[in-house]
Amino acid sequence: MSILFLGNSITHSDIDLPGMQAGLGNDARVVCWAVDDTNYLDWLFGLKRIFRSGARPDYVIVGGRSRHFLAPHVRGNFFAHYMLDWPDLLDAARRIKANANAICSMLIAQGSAFYGSREEIYKRLVTWMIPRFAHLAAVLNRAGVSDAASAAMPPSPGDRIWEMKELCAIHGARLILWIPPGQSRDRNAQAMVEAGRELDVPVLVPIVEGQIPSKDYADGFHLGPAGARMLTSALARELKPLIAATADQELRGCQPASRIADMNVQESRK
Repeated sequence: MSILFLGNSITHSDIDLPGMQAGLGNDARVVCWAVDDTNYLDWLFGLKRIFRSGARPDYVIVGGRSRHFLAPHVRGNFFAHYMLDWPDLLDAARRIKANANAICSMLIAQGSAFYGSREEIYKRLVTWMIPRFAHLAAVLNRAGVSDAASAAMPPSPGDRIWEMKELCAIHGARLILWIPPGQSRDRNAQAMVEAGRELDVPVLVPIVEGQIPSKDYADGFHLGPAGARMLTSALARELKPLIAATADQELRGCQPASRIADMNVQESRK
């Protein structure tokens, strides 16, 4: 059983992959695709790209704060080169309300790794020119990473959860979401959980704010190694029964919901 963990730098820092593999057991094959500074639309179009390329994970597990799931933007030209597929370019441009200049940049970035990586190159230069830049970033994060952007979030993020669920189901995967802890309260986490419950998409909150000591955060936002081990253990405990339930369905000859959705889509195309 293959399990894809998808997300941004939170997934990269907060999930201890060897620990997750051990927690889920030998029957699971855990892989991770975590791209810094990405949000829902980056992940959605990234999934479209890998599905079109033939990837077929059994589970897609996406992690982020509620504001990441409702963000209206993508990671610019980096997204256009590394996560976006050609057939989806105009749809992505429409979703982010890109103007003509932005669309041209996306077109160039599609064909040029250098153009798509310019921001990353710039960041590397800055960290080289300012040796303590990483420390400065940590200090700024400790000043408080606000979820103010999510304050204007609609009462229910159900539309986006449904959209990603349908994309996964068409390709035979089941979607699970998880919300990481932070040193500031995610005011819309409960709305995410309730929307997921209505749509039969588990939205897990394995650890809430305050359970992990401040000293176990690397920068006030991402977890350090000790905090990551705590979160990974808690998340694995919640994931294991969900995955086992699906495996039990298959052993009994029942079709998982994702397979049924896939069959329905194929039937509708006939």
